[in-house]
Amino acid sequence: MENRDDKLIAVIGLLSASLITVVFIFAMIWFSEPADLTPDTQSCDTRVCCAHLFASSDPR
Repeated sequence: MENRDDKLIAVIGLLSASLITVVFIFAMIWFSEPADLTPDTQSCDTRVCCAHLFASSDPR
């Protein structure tokens, strides 16, 4: 009976360690991403930045 209990404790310990590792890696990835993903419109030259918006699909 003691051998079975030891295996159960070992499995629970491995699962707990795996869960802690996954949470830690997820948190590191989450916090390492840039906070502001919107483009900076103040420093953007509209003739260069938005040229694709004014480009015509009609090649006349």
